[in-house]
Amino acid sequence: KHPHDARPAARRALLKFQEGQVEAALEGLADAGAEAAGPQRARILLVTARVALAARQPEVAIELFDQARLLAPNDAEPVTGLAALAWQRGDYDRLASLAPLFDKARTGDPFRALLACLAFALAGDEERSEAEFAVVASHPPLAPEAAYLRSILLAWQNRAPEARLVLDDAVVSAGPTRDHVHALRGQLAWQGGDFAGALSAWKELSAERRAEWKLDALFPAALFLGGVAALHADQPPLAAELFQQARVAGFDHPQLVALEATSKQHAAQSGVTADGPAAVVALLELEEALASRGDVPPNLIAWLARGYRKQGDLTAARRVLDRAVEPTAHVWLQKGLLALAECDILGAEAAFVAARSRAPDAPAVAFNLAFTHMSLGKLDAVGEELDRAASLHPTVDAKRILAQLAVLAPGAKPSILLAHLSSQDEQRLLRRLQQAGNLETALAFLQSLAIARPNSVMIRQARADANVLWVLAVINRGTPELAIGLTPAGTPGKVLSNLLGVAAALSGDLMKALEHFHAALPMAGDDARVQQNLALTSQRLGDSGRAREHWQRYLTSMPAHCPAPPGDADYLYRLGEWVRRQLAEEAPTP
Repeated sequence: KHPHDARPAARRALLKFQEGQVEAALEGLADAGAEAAGPQRARILLVTARVALAARQPEVAIELFDQARLLAPNDAEPVTGLAALAWQRGDYDRLASLAPLFDKARTGDPFRALLACLAFALAGDEERSEAEFAVVASHPPLAPEAAYLRSILLAWQNRAPEARLVLDDAVVSAGPTRDHVHALRGQLAWQGGDFAGALSAWKELSAERRAEWKLDALFPAALFLGGVAALHADQPPLAAELFQQARVAGFDHPQLVALEATSKQHAAQSGVTADGPAAVVALLELEEALASRGDVPPNLIAWLARGYRKQGDLTAARRVLDRAVEPTAHVWLQKGLLALAECDILGAEAAFVAARSRAPDAPAVAFNLAFTHMSLGKLDAVGEELDRAASLHPTVDAKRILAQLAVLAPGAKPSILLAHLSSQDEQRLLRRLQQAGNLETALAFLQSLAIARPNSVMIRQARADANVLWVLAVINRGTPELAIGLTPAGTPGKVLSNLLGVAAALSGDLMKALEHFHAALPMAGDDARVQQNLALTSQRLGDSGRAREHWQRYLTSMPAHCPAPPGDADYLYRLGEWVRRQLAEEAPTP
């Protein structure tokens, strides 16, 4: 061996560690480190630090990681080890001071990225923290831990709504982080006044865990406060259920019994005291009781219609709503929601407009009218409508997505709000655009999204898919010429190129059709459907030689791309024979 090679001594020390001689191993590694120099000394120091951690000597490990960091400033392991120990010991000042070192020691390790996310956040560098969080969130095994730790940091920074959003997006089915995530969800919901949400989160914990963390003592109070919140939110059935559970749990409040009785009374009037047959019976009983009254309160009509609609009985809901002599905003709202359930979008629009004229500041009216206009493709003022709906809506999540949609609407001014979209935000926006059910609306908003998020693979794919559906729709409507001016960003996909070729051919621009069809051919292999389009187009241009070549290529690749209809086993054979007969005489005419 080389006279200054310390590796043999280090190996002997590690053998002692495997034999359980921890102190002897640490002494041997220290001696080996003293013999080594440069990078070799740094590696031996790191090995010694790991042994010290295994021996439950964190102070020794910290000193060794620090020495290794000085010898190998670009090595990620010393910084990662120091950061992990700082977080474990609650030394957040130390962890924040390590943030600059993560720039020198870059790796693709998601665990390193998790610690870097925490360090940058504690150091006040929110942009870098978000970037590191994105790296960890893309790694499924560590994503729950990343969401949990990120939400803790946001809560410390008095950004509880953002912390709740992060936790809501975390998918935790098992593992050591599961209970902590549910507990923190409940804590944040409690602090935000969402007592029903707190209960829902804490119920995911075992009884032993709730008792250990002293959450059981909060349950009766959470039930009572959840009932109060449900009553204020005009949800009497839920309020009645929570008040009853609070009473059974032994919660003592002078108004509890009265509140439970009041909630049950309102719940009976609402017609939605239960699901299924019990709810239908309650609705019928309430309607029968109202039949003898000449002056049924409009809000009671609205509640009864809502109950029928939720049970799927749209005819009964319409019958009840027709009893309103002078509809209120609530009745018009229910008329609009019923029209949506009946797929009558124009009727829904008229009802929501009538509701807005009677209650211009009603959140539900503003919300539904804005989305109805998106479904109708009426986008001239939809940005202002979405912005107003965002200002009126009571929930943070809805406010966020409405505000994002408002700045994406055609004609809206660029906003910094779009620069901070997360992948979860993008998914929610795409779901909303899909729910609008209008391709022109989706394309208009996707164009704004693509400009704001040019590097988003998700948005590029969504825009490409929407373009394909739109071109197919205009072809099926008999207006293929509308697709001629489509200029998709980047290189069109093969499916879109083929459809644009069909649109051009149907519009009479055969040379443009050939250009699109050639672009639709795969880089490797072939596609019989595109070859068929090329053959037909070449025939229409009078180029029988090229048409014959394309038909021959069509025959070659036909079995892979032209499946036979069910029950027609000879379909491909007959189709091939027909093409071959035509080729034997003359290229087939279109």
